[in-house]
Amino acid sequence: GPCGTVTVTGTVNGDAVHLDLSYTAQLPIPGPMSTQHFDGRLTTPNALEGSISIGTPGTAQNVSYHRA
Repeated sequence: GPCGTVTVTGTVNGDAVHLDLSYTAQLPIPGPMSTQHFDGRLTTPNALEGSISIGTPGTAQNVSYHRA
């Protein structure tokens, strides 16, 4: 898959998590900078649930992440 750089900024307040991600693909070919915004919450110490918008506002998708 592609590899590159990512910058993450945001806030955590209690179990609420708000993140802005900016990333640029470097390999296999350099690409333009892209952005995503995550709004969600910690549902357990090992699980994060919420929605992520990719680039265009209004394109949010529900996502969940679980640490093994």
